Amino acid sequence: MATLDVSDVLDTPEFNSVFSVARRNRDIGDNGRSVVAEELLTFNGVVQPISNRDLERLPEVDRLNGGITVWCRERLRNVGETHVADEILWGGSRYQVVHCDKWAYGDGYYEIQAMLVLQPEGYDNADE
Repeated sequence: MATLDVSDVLDTPEFNSVFSVARRNRDIGDNGRSVVAEELLTFNGVVQPISNRDLERLPEVDRLNGGITVWCRERLRNVGETHVADEILWGGSRYQVVHCDKWAYGDGYYEIQAMLVLQPEGYDNADE
């Protein structure tokens, strides 16, 4: 078990970014069709582009291409029976949560991996 706890470092404002999360719940409407309601939440955490080790290269696709890794104290959701995966809005793009697990190196932190879903045309994140 890891004994290093970097949560004090992650809690400092120099490492934190504010990001929004679109929390989406699925329900059945009066017409019998699926209806998704979206609630916008705001959190603080450390947001970084995915590293090469997180990129899974397959012959047909590069998974998590353009994704991010987030460390925060909120457990974000991937797909479930009653909800759609959370989406992180950060840097002008939208990322869908694909993995969320407790992180061994920061007490109370979760490590979240998310893949790029939507990036506006002409957007360049080089300014961030």
